[in-house]
Amino acid sequence: MNIETLHIGMKVRHPQYGVGVVKSLTEQTAEIAFDDATRTIAPASSDLQPAEATATLSELEMPLANLIRDTAHAVVEARDPGHAAGGQFASAERSPARDILPQNRHDSE
Repeated sequence: MNIETLHIGMKVRHPQYGVGVVKSLTEQTAEIAFDDATRTIAPASSDLQPAEATATLSELEMPLANLIRDTAHAVVEARDPGHAAGGQFASAERSPARDILPQNRHDSE
């Protein structure tokens, strides 16, 4: 694994030490906290592998904030399709306020 592919907080798997979390990086080594100890590893010469799913984005030209917002919005919609943007319920057919307030002034007179 190349040192350039690592980032602080990334979970990695070492064949001897198991799963650890990258704590710091230099040009050649990574300080990784494993269950038993913190160790300095040279990723290029070890069989270090990512321990969690990773993604690479290339040639995508949009502000990072927009990418994060759009992704988060898509996740919220996928989890709860009954809600619209802003957390408001998309259907106003049975709103509690509808049962209390008159719909038309002339109806209540």
